[in-house]
Amino acid sequence: MASHVLLAACRPGEDALEDKDAPGGLFTSALIECLRRASLHDTSYVKLFEMLDIKPNRQHPQCEGINRDRLLFSVNRLRDGKTTFKVSKKKKGGKLYVSAGSIHGIAMGTQFSVRSPTQTLVLKAEEVGAFETVLEGSHHNITDAEAIVSHWHYPTLRVHSSTRHSSTHVTIVPASEPAEVALRENDYGKWELERFDPLILGYADRVVHFDADATRMRDILEAIANFNSYLYRSDGAAASFSGKVKVRLNRIKEIETQREYGPVGDDLLEVPVSSRSGVDVKEAVITDLEPRYGFTLENFSDVDLFPYLFYFDPSDYSVQVRPLPP
Repeated sequence: MASHVLLAACRPGEDALEDKDAPGGLFTSALIECLRRASLHDTSYVKLFEMLDIKPNRQHPQCEGINRDRLLFSVNRLRDGKTTFKVSKKKKGGKLYVSAGSIHGIAMGTQFSVRSPTQTLVLKAEEVGAFETVLEGSHHNITDAEAIVSHWHYPTLRVHSSTRHSSTHVTIVPASEPAEVALRENDYGKWELERFDPLILGYADRVVHFDADATRMRDILEAIANFNSYLYRSDGAAASFSGKVKVRLNRIKEIETQREYGPVGDDLLEVPVSSRSGVDVKEAVITDLEPRYGFTLENFSDVDLFPYLFYFDPSDYSVQVRPLPP
C-alpha cells in the first residue's frame, strides 16, 4: 500500500470481536485507549499497534503499508530517536523545502541534516513559514531526501555569573546589562539561581538553592534556555492563526444522558499578563477546586489542528505533556 496506512481489526479468516462493555469492537476500544496514552510526537503506527492489548487472543490486528513507520497523523518519521521531516524540491531553482515551520519551533538559522540516498548535507533555514521552511542554496541533484534538526536556533539565555558557563544558547552578560537569571555560589558551597523574569516570578520563588557539580551548570542553564524558548514561542505560526483560533477555559458540567461534558459560565482566561517577550498571555486564577474545568478550542482556520496541552513547571524547569483524548 503506497499512500495509506491500513489499520485492520484482525487477520484474514479471523472475526473482529465485539466489546461487551463498550459500544464498538474490541479493536476499536483498545485502539482508542492506546491513542489516549500515546505521545503523538514520538509514536509511529507500528509502535501504536505494539501497545494494543486485546483479550481474548483470538484476533490479531494488522498494520500494513510502506508508511506504517510514520508518526501518527503525520508525514514524518523517527530517525535515531529524532523526528524526520519530508523534503521536497520545486521544479525551478533547485530549492529544498522542509515540511516543518515556525509552528514546529523552526527559526531563521536552524540547522538541518539533509540525507538522500547519495549524500548528506548540513543546511540552514533561509526562509521560515508557519508550516514550511526553505533551505539555503540550490540543490538540483538532491532527490528522495529527508531532514532532521541538527541544531535548534532559539534565543540565548542572558545570565549574570562570575563563572563562565557560556554555551550555544547561554551568554554571560555584565551586571550592568539585563539578564533573565543570575547564578552564583554562596558561602555554604551551594548554588543560588535568582530569576528576574516577571512571568516566572508570578509562579515560583525568586531564589532557588540547589546542590550540583560546577561542571553541570552549563547543562542546567541550557535546560532553562530550552524551557524559555518553548514558553515564549510566539512567532510566525502564531501570527498565521491570529484571530482564527480561540481558546477558552470554563467550568464544565455533565450533559444529561450524553456521557459528555460541556462548558458553563464565563471564560476564565480574561486577565492579560504582560511578558518579557512583549506578547500578552492570559491567566486564570482558580481557587475553587471542587468543580471540573475544561478547555475549549475553536478553530476558524482552514487548517486541521491537533491540540496539545503542556504543563510548564518553573520550579524545576520541566515541561510535561498532559494526555488528551483522541
